[in-house]
Amino acid sequence: MSFVESVLARTREIESLLEQNYGASGKGLHDKASSIVGVLDTTRVKRIRYIATVRNKLVHEADYKYDGDEKAFLDLCDQIITSLKYPGGMEHGTGTGSVQTTPWSTSQAYPELSYGYGTQPTSKPSNTRPSRRAGCLVRLALVIVFCGILFVVWAFVVRRSIHLPVGPIQLPIATTDRTPLPVTVTYSPKTTSTKGISTTATSIGNCPGSPHSGLTTTSRAYIDEKMSGTLRVRTRPTTNTDVAGVLQPGERIQLTDGPICADGYWWWKMKSEAQPDLQGWVAGGDGTTDWLLPVK
Repeated sequence: MSFVESVLARTREIESLLEQNYGASGKGLHDKASSIVGVLDTTRVKRIRYIATVRNKLVHEADYKYDGDEKAFLDLCDQIITSLKYPGGMEHGTGTGSVQTTPWSTSQAYPELSYGYGTQPTSKPSNTRPSRRAGCLVRLALVIVFCGILFVVWAFVVRRSIHLPVGPIQLPIATTDRTPLPVTVTYSPKTTSTKGISTTATSIGNCPGSPHSGLTTTSRAYIDEKMSGTLRVRTRPTTNTDVAGVLQPGERIQLTDGPICADGYWWWKMKSEAQPDLQGWVAGGDGTTDWLLPVK
């Protein structure tokens, strides 16, 4: 598995853990991390945002190449995944669930932390919220068990005092001569397809928000001129396929199909006006920024 594929697999698992275990919400990994700032410690939130930035650049900027230690970056992803599965996983120590982390290095393992996600903290805050929550659940369970024991004792005493037999009480069963009629419910199947490509069949994961409201399959669009790099054109609407070419910021295109949700992005089929032989699928944005804008 290549470095890019490994990063994509790990970031999908991080998004899933944030949603299922911590109730995260938002369009992309950046937003999901920000939505649980009060639940996760600041260090992990910064590292998740850093991972999201590297992932977006690897997928959508053709001229971008990660210049840090790829193994250390994947180890960082694994440490985040472990800490989200098991509270306390990012802490140093030898206790149950603890994982020895790789020393923080902004100049070697994580060079892109200069993008605004913080530097090495002087001390790692302890993530005690999950532990407190687990303690509360244990105490609640003990209270329920204790109340159950009290109820059983009380019921036994009451039965003895009013001389009721101990054991299950047989209640009369109502009978009827009427036979229930069978009920059949038929649902009409609904299918959605776009020129031979099924939207449901190609959907993988959650797509960040909705496509740009001004885009249609018969409109012209252009690549946002504020993008720092080029936008990749792929042969199919997925990140796991060949790259047919790249589009420059400001370049105009004609939309011919879409949108289709796949790999967490809304994809549009297009053909370039500046490059007649270039056509394929491009992602419309990362959930926080629109890369395709309609031509007014």
